[in-house]
Amino acid sequence: MDNDKVKKPLPATKTKKLPPSSWFLAEVRVLSLLAALVFSIHYGGVAVYNLSGAACRPPRVLPCYKLTGAAAVGEAAGLERAVLSCSAPQGVAAALALVLAGRRPRGRRALVFVALAAAGANHWMYARLIGLARVGAPGDIFLGFETAALFLVAGLDLLGFVAFLLGGHDE
Repeated sequence: MDNDKVKKPLPATKTKKLPPSSWFLAEVRVLSLLAALVFSIHYGGVAVYNLSGAACRPPRVLPCYKLTGAAAVGEAAGLERAVLSCSAPQGVAAALALVLAGRRPRGRRALVFVALAAAGANHWMYARLIGLARVGAPGDIFLGFETAALFLVAGLDLLGFVAFLLGGHDE
């Protein structure tokens, strides 16, 4: 018998499979960036709508909340301007981080941190605006839904931030 002519099996090719935790981290990363992008548009739109004075003119699209006291009105106007100026960098950084997926991991990581930090600042300012509005309308259901959505998205942003810190290399 000729042992030299026996064919040996080919070595198995290795495919790069991610463990389940990496899949979860990748999904949380993308979801937090999408939320940052969507909420930057939402916050910017609400700020422009409120600063234009259209919120309390008929026909009203959103509820109109009358703030009492000059300090509350001044604080709300300042917060609206701050939300508007913070929404643009948040949206641009989130969009670029989503577009640069797989390329330039260091630059993408920096954009992600900028987007999530701006999102955190916007969440805080928007929560303060909701708090000012709740003083004038304590039992309003619309403000209750806004508050719940704000806390859910802020939690998602925190999870996204932790996922980017734990992620190691970008996929």
